Amino acid sequence: MESQEWNDYIGISAFKSSQTIKAYKNNHSRLTDYLQMAISQTKPEEIIEAIKNLAENPNTRSSLLNTAIVFFNMSGKKTQKLIKYRIELDEDISIFKKAKDAKKGETLPTIEELNLYLKKLYTTEQWANFILNYLLMTFHTRNIDLDVEIVNSIHKTKADKTRNYLVVRKNDIVYIRYRYKTVKTYGVKRNIFKSILVERAIRRLAEERGKDKPVFIMALKNGDRIVDSSYSNYVKNRTLNNITEGDMAKVYVSHYVDEGNVEALRELSARRGTDLETLFASYNIPQSLFPTA
Repeated sequence: MESQEWNDYIGISAFKSSQTIKAYKNNHSRLTDYLQMAISQTKPEEIIEAIKNLAENPNTRSSLLNTAIVFFNMSGKKTQKLIKYRIELDEDISIFKKAKDAKKGETLPTIEELNLYLKKLYTTEQWANFILNYLLMTFHTRNIDLDVEIVNSIHKTKADKTRNYLVVRKNDIVYIRYRYKTVKTYGVKRNIFKSILVERAIRRLAEERGKDKPVFIMALKNGDRIVDSSYSNYVKNRTLNNITEGDMAKVYVSHYVDEGNVEALRELSARRGTDLETLFASYNIPQSLFPTA
């Protein structure tokens, strides 16, 4: 049976996404089950104590806290103490992320291992997975960039400019990204490349999917595009050791930093659509490599 407090929230959340509502519902249930009362009936100190007892991970604590703040605001209660705790959690999250990244860095694969995995995908005829990993490794993309349709002419990419495409031409392939995280900053990206293996993989994938059917890289078994919310899991389930796109980029960044290869880092920055300052912050690149950046 739903609480009145939750029903009140649902009444004002018409424009919230289903994912947001689901997350708040889970957090609300955890907090109220622990507190044995509505969130709006508690004191900030009780909320903070509950959150500390319910979760160790600072990201989970932050999610619970944000939910509590929403319900405090709904009832007109003061949130200063909760906001102060959120600032503390932001610091904890930063420390937690650095520790997690350091540990992960010890177990990430090498570029050589990634290349061997890519070769295995090709030899075992996993065509879509081969193309996906090729794009990740070559253009250092995020997940959204991999929502790609394969077409055979530039003209076909102009009908829907909210999508990404691989255009197979006679002598090369054009990777067109209308949709990626930083498109508003860098504009549409067009990368022209040649690869006999990718061309063959595309041809075989098209044969598998069936004549006259759209060919999407990230697709369900019936060939339909997957939904946006599935991107992350879809990609991780198809990479070596289930690493993320961020992990993949980190492998290359670390390799280029060790080599002192400034030009490769600049190219990675351009292909991914990430400015150098973000690379400094995200991947701990020594500023000395870019003294004039």
